[in-house]
Amino acid sequence: MNNTPTFGLQFIVRQKSKLTGMAGIYLRITVNRQKMELSTKLQCPKKLWDSRKERVKSDGQFNYRQVNRHIEDIRTKIQSIYQDFRNKEKLITPTTIKNAFLGNTETARTLTSIIEYHYITQKDILNKHTLAHYKTSAKYLRLFLHEKRKVDDIYLKQIDYQFICDFEAFMRSHQPLESGLKALSHMEITAILTTLKRFNVTTL
Repeated sequence: MNNTPTFGLQFIVRQKSKLTGMAGIYLRITVNRQKMELSTKLQCPKKLWDSRKERVKSDGQFNYRQVNRHIEDIRTKIQSIYQDFRNKEKLITPTTIKNAFLGNTETARTLTSIIEYHYITQKDILNKHTLAHYKTSAKYLRLFLHEKRKVDDIYLKQIDYQFICDFEAFMRSHQPLESGLKALSHMEITAILTTLKRFNVTTL
């Protein structure tokens, strides 16, 4: 397991209304170049956001102190979660950090975390052909989650027969024009479903 991942936090804003000029404040978590954003539920006038300092500029008509205090509280909590994960040698991904921050106490592993764990533990064992196949399987799974389920991850216990059927249909109908993935043959689809078994997420 990689105990020294690259890790970064960045607060950014996205304008919510041109009429009011208000913007939502989001947190971007980066681990080993993988990024995830989540809403802090905070907002501020976009013109008051200091992108360099990642905080709200002082203003007499807006409660900037309270918002900045919440931003620092969030930053401290996320950094504490990251350090705790490192100390306990837990798998560190944007998803696991986000789940810990949001208080998801479910102990079941997630699909992306088991994929990443499998790759980390097997990359020095598998041959290049098999490793390339595992990478393709992981890319299709992530693309399926993003395009069809509109999520970036899923708990393993949520994966059922319908998930498998939907995923197989997705692979057969996917047109890889912009995804950077090649069209799959019947044998390749069968192999990817077999890989899904090896990820130990379900039984077919």
